[in-house]
Amino acid sequence: ASVKYLIPANKDYHVTRVVDAVMELKNTSDVENYLYLDPKFAPESAPRKTAPFRQAIVFVLGGGNYLEYLNLMDYAKRVSSAVGGLI
Repeated sequence: ASVKYLIPANKDYHVTRVVDAVMELKNTSDVENYLYLDPKFAPESAPRKTAPFRQAIVFVLGGGNYLEYLNLMDYAKRVSSAVGGLI
């Protein structure tokens, strides 16, 4: 019981939580000021999508690490198995 106290309940890292919020169009404090850029629209008039995204390419500038990568891959497997799509 004391060991369960040391293990965090939310196992997703920050980058995974941000990707999840962007992909599922959640309004959380992590992504409320993010811009959605679409080359078909002017930057100030680009509408936000109303349907969740199905695919993403994640770039990490600076200090990404292997555990964050593994956490993102685990997230992709969970989402694809829930939706029935491909990674």
